[in-house]
Amino acid sequence: MNIETGSKSNIKKILLVNFKNKILPIEVSNICLFRVNFGSTELYTLDGSNYNINYSLEELEGMVGNDFFRANRQYIISRFAIEDIEQMSMRKFQVNLKLKKEFEILIGKHKIAAFISWLEA
Repeated sequence: MNIETGSKSNIKKILLVNFKNKILPIEVSNICLFRVNFGSTELYTLDGSNYNINYSLEELEGMVGNDFFRANRQYIISRFAIEDIEQMSMRKFQVNLKLKKEFEILIGKHKIAAFISWLEA
């Protein structure tokens, strides 16, 4: 806790996930992406496991730190999960992940500069 402001850092190292009748601790460093799918948020790990979680992408942005990037309204991706990036046009990039599952993760023209800066950091 920061004594001067009384605030606490929201960056997490572990996210707790409810799965069946258990609570699973998932290390943030093992997370590949977060995705909104039909109104619910899903977490995918680097090994391909996925779980529904009770956080919005807005909440997660403040919890997972600088190794994650908000690609668009549907995805937050980890820099460690990126296989390569295809330039679709001057206005769009498609991010391909190391996961076997295919996702169409597009970076629009207004975020390309921020995305490249984030990758190089």
